[in-house]
Amino acid sequence: MSDDTPTGPIGPTQPPRRWPVRTAVAAGAVAVVAYFALGMPGMDHSGGTQPHDMSSMNASTTSADASQLSPSAFAEAVAQPIGVVINVHVPYEGEIPGTDAIVPYDDIDNSGVLPSDASDPIFLYCMTGDMSRMAADTLASMGYTNVRTLAGGMDAWEASGRPIVNS
Repeated sequence: MSDDTPTGPIGPTQPPRRWPVRTAVAAGAVAVVAYFALGMPGMDHSGGTQPHDMSSMNASTTSADASQLSPSAFAEAVAQPIGVVINVHVPYEGEIPGTDAIVPYDDIDNSGVLPSDASDPIFLYCMTGDMSRMAADTLASMGYTNVRTLAGGMDAWEASGRPIVNS
């Protein structure tokens, strides 16, 4: 035994092993950073700036996230004489020109403006997108398969240079 080896009451002792703890902490930190950097599951990281192909407008969907349209795609869609455009924001803070109805997001299931054909297009919007996603989820649970929402809501609509009107 050398003179620099620590000894205990029974004999030589080893210094505590700290590398397994340090390695586990470092691996955990890397995993957390990767989780946020690569995207949390279920989150839309497009920022609403991705172009949307209008040819898929009639495709069935059960996920409100998969049905979000950018302001330009939403403008193109609502300019066509198909579907119903519904403002679901409460309280009322204005509307997009061409809106067909104003229905609170949490009362969409009792609305008399919904099409009888569950595959007819429905376009929803609110101020930021949250209420329209909740309304879209409700409509999907009711069997509606062609529901689209305005990504970013009226805030994104205005930021893209489009007008909001107050009735």
